This record gives sequence, C-alpha cells and structure tokens, in this order.
Amino acid sequence: MRVTAIALAAGTLFCAVVQADLAVFGYLPTWNRDAAAKVDYSKYTHVALAFGVPKADGSLKFDGTSYLSSVVSQLHSTKTKALVSVGGWTDSNHFSTILKSPSARSTFLNALVNLVKDHGIDGIDIDWEYPGHEGNPGNAIDPQNDTKNLLALVKDLRAQFDSRFGKGSKLITLAGSTAPFWGPKGPLSDVKDFAGPVDFFNLMNYEINGSWQPTTGPNAPLYFETNKGSQASFDSSVRAWTKAGIPSKKLLGGLAFYGHGYKASVDMTSNPKNQYVAHTGDAVGDWTYVSLRRNGILSGPTTAAGDWVRYYDSTTRTPWVFNKKTKVYVTYDDTQSLKEKRDYSANNNLGGVMVWSIDQDYD
Repeated sequence: MRVTAIALAAGTLFCAVVQADLAVFGYLPTWNRDAAAKVDYSKYTHVALAFGVPKADGSLKFDGTSYLSSVVSQLHSTKTKALVSVGGWTDSNHFSTILKSPSARSTFLNALVNLVKDHGIDGIDIDWEYPGHEGNPGNAIDPQNDTKNLLALVKDLRAQFDSRFGKGSKLITLAGSTAPFWGPKGPLSDVKDFAGPVDFFNLMNYEINGSWQPTTGPNAPLYFETNKGSQASFDSSVRAWTKAGIPSKKLLGGLAFYGHGYKASVDMTSNPKNQYVAHTGDAVGDWTYVSLRRNGILSGPTTAAGDWVRYYDSTTRTPWVFNKKTKVYVTYDDTQSLKEKRDYSANNNLGGVMVWSIDQDYD
C-alpha cells in the first residue's frame, strides 16, 4: 500500500482518492442522514448505515427501512458498498442474551440475512459494544461465552451469505475496541479464528481519553504518552489485534471526526507541551469537526479563531485548542492528525481506515 493511496484536501477533514485494494469505510447515522446530503460518496469504498437495533427476541428494528433501498442505489451508483450496522453503544444490550437463546439467535440470524436480501445491501456490520465486558451500563454480558458465541454467529452468517448469495459476495465486518475481544480474564491473546469469516475489523481508536478520567487528554491519540492518560492508542490497538492473530490487511484504523470539550483547572497555555492537567469535571459536550468550524473555534483546517489557541502534541500526534478566558479545552482531530494516521495505516499495511462519522465532516 502506498502512502499516496489516500489524499486529504483542504477545507474538509477527509477527502479520499482510493485504490482498488484500500478500504475507506464510513458510518452514516440514520438520525443525522440529512447532514451528509452533500457528501461525495465516491470517496468511500464502504458506507454503513447505523444502526439496526437488535431486540430481546432476536428481531431487528431499523429506522431507515423506508429509504434503505434508495440509499443503496445511490451508493451503488458511485461504486460504494452499502452495509447496515447493527448495535452501537446504545443498543448492544441484548447481544449476549440473544446469542445464548436458540430461538432468539435463529430469529436474529434470519433477520440479518433477510435485510441483505430484501434491500440488496452488500453486507452487515456488527457493532457489539462489547463482547465479554460492559459498555453502556446495564448491558447483558457473559465473559465466559460472549466472544465464543459471536464467533459462532459470524461463522453461521458467513455460511448463510455464501450459500444464498455466492461465496464471498457479501461482507461481514465487526467493530472492535482498542483491545481484542474479551474473555473471562480480559482481552484475549488469540482471536485468529475470526479472520476467516470476517472481512474487516473496524477499530474504534477513539474515546480513549475523556472527562471520565481525572485529567485532560487526547480523544484519539496515534501514540499514547507513557504514564499520562490512558495507555491506549491507534498504534497500540493495531499491535494488539495483529498480535492476537488478525492480519493487518483486515484491520481498518478508526478516525474520529469529533472530539470532547471540558474545563481545565489551570491555564494550559502556560505549559502547552503538557496536554494532561486536572479538570473541574465540567464537560462542555462533544464537538464535531463541523461544529468547531461553524461556531468560531476554528477558522481553518489547522487554525484557531478568536480567543482560542491551537496546539499540536508531538507525542500523541493530536491537536487541541484552549480558551484562556473560559479554560475550556477541546481535544479533536484535524487534517494534520488524520494525515499522520493515514500514513501510519499505509506504512503498516492496514486494509484502510474507518470514519466515525461521515456527517461530522466540514465542506
């Protein structure tokens, strides 16, 4: 894979020119589909509409059913693969119990196959957050069996896809965190059996630091800073998944088109080389890149506006902005940091990149 496989254009976060062997996979939330009306989908090789919601009995609710076929036709007109993603942070609560119930599991498997058949989509993305450990509070989990049950499901889904639609003609992708799927003792050291039935693993290399921790820190570091903030990163995620047996070509490194803002307890401009300071606990919301541009925080791709000052962390390879008057700190990604992740993906032979989410870009 050559570094020139993806190009970034001024004025937008991510404007891709894609070679045949490089995936650029974007998530498109159904609740904000209109915000992406001007997106040039030819820049994406794959787009997943998010999310289908698994119900307790294994049935599937998808709010985009009424327009799904037309969206699929639109994506196919630009030679973009169309998928539906099921689950997500809010709606992963039933995965564990569904896969332990023979009747619910059968209903769920059939629902996935029928969704593909009825709307001509190219595959299914399963975004279970997370097998073996709790994501959103209240999710059902079974550390002993969740990952084993997920593997059995994707094997059966692959068999159904291949028998009904032709071998390899439909896609199965899985979302993954910065560590491989969990077992009873934490992240598993061997998940290689997933590599057969699964086409891509979308690594969510973001939500790594945030207001839930005692200090400020980057949402999506390319590298972590030793002994500061969470000791996870884009790089450590790739290394963990490949060490656990997933070929690098099946990994898509996650790119965040958003960040987090919260109030620092000190003036961070006094020591801009340190991105980690105590904060007050007052979160000031998630900031999409488009909102940073439209609300007077950024005046250009890498330029802060007004009372805001932009810095670039040379260790984590991430930008951040700070307002000295309000002491608000915002961690996010821009064209500079995404270019570094793009180059990393190319130089480490990844299958490509994944974007959360398409609607958060600025044009």
